[in-house]
Amino acid sequence: MAALWVVGIDEAGRGSLVGELMIAAFAIEDSKEPLLKKMGVRDSKELSRGQREELYGELIKMGVFAVLPIPPKEIDSENINRLEERRAGDLLKIIFNRLKGPRAVKAIYIDKFGELRSCPGGYGTLATGATWWLSLRLTPSTPSCRPLA
Repeated sequence: MAALWVVGIDEAGRGSLVGELMIAAFAIEDSKEPLLKKMGVRDSKELSRGQREELYGELIKMGVFAVLPIPPKEIDSENINRLEERRAGDLLKIIFNRLKGPRAVKAIYIDKFGELRSCPGGYGTLATGATWWLSLRLTPSTPSCRPLA
């Protein structure tokens, strides 16, 4: 059976006052996910610059990633939460393409930004054959997208 993947999406930056806001997606094979904790992967705010750079060098060898900017001009002209939702959807399309479709994805985790209430995406099928509508269900302790049958 082909590998199943887990995808995470998060943003970094301070918005239009300081420059671009960056939003990234990273996909790793489900079987390799436990390695992330052993490597010390956690919220980037808890890591030094050196730790982030070292982890980056290792992570790009382990998974698939994509990064998209949100320029200050867009942030100033539109709701930042809607911009982040759209970019997250764009990132999922890129990741799905690199993984040869959403069927390879077991789970998608999106760090909550703003008042995001729906998950970018749509209708599809997971590797398990389950039909899903990507819908974001967020609580303070479990921000994640979950497949709904």
